Amino acid sequence: MDQAKRGLIHFRTYKGGENVEDSHLLDIFLSLWNKREVKVGSNSPTATVKEMMKSELLDEFSHPRVRKTKEEKYFLAVKRVIDSDLKTEDQIRLIRLYTDVMESFK
Repeated sequence: MDQAKRGLIHFRTYKGGENVEDSHLLDIFLSLWNKREVKVGSNSPTATVKEMMKSELLDEFSHPRVRKTKEEKYFLAVKRVIDSDLKTEDQIRLIRLYTDVMESFK
């Protein structure tokens, strides 16, 4: 079954009213994680990235017994961004967004 029929869309084919920079943000975020897909929705690419970051920092994809703290997940996410081959400006943009999401928990 193809992705469109399952209600999923690959990040590079996202269609919406976003500007190119928002779409690029979603592109670079998803480039760090293999095989991660985005559900089609009405959110902007930036809002989608923030929601995905929030889920990641809350470790929602792990079993409750093995979940890590938000601080551990933040450290691991920032390390993954820094260790990536992304352009420095894209790395800074993602780290700032992770920081914004992390600060929203307070």
